[in-house]
Amino acid sequence: MGQATNHFFEDSIPKPARLYILAVIVVGLSLGTNALVPTLSSASWNWLWLAGLCALMSCLSIKVKFASTRIGSLTISVSDFCIFAALLIFGPQVAVVIAMTKGLARPQISAISKTGPFPGS
Repeated sequence: MGQATNHFFEDSIPKPARLYILAVIVVGLSLGTNALVPTLSSASWNWLWLAGLCALMSCLSIKVKFASTRIGSLTISVSDFCIFAALLIFGPQVAVVIAMTKGLARPQISAISKTGPFPGS
């Protein structure tokens, strides 16, 4: 097995860019924790079906074409509709938790779609 290479600490990425990335990670983790704790401690778990739907739909997208030649087209993930619905139905904290679910599920679903559900078979 080959060793995994961590490209984040290589010298090719400028130091200000690394500091910016770390700042975004720290702010994202703090906001995510701020949304996760009240959402999980609430009595209602009705949002879980929407989180599951969002995770499953994170690999599907819709291409919207515009008449303007300057813009061309726009691709929107179907799971973005689930996040917007969560924002309207359950509020911003649940929408943040569902967006985190999408972010965590997307790489896993992409890996399954590239290698198949049973890699090596």
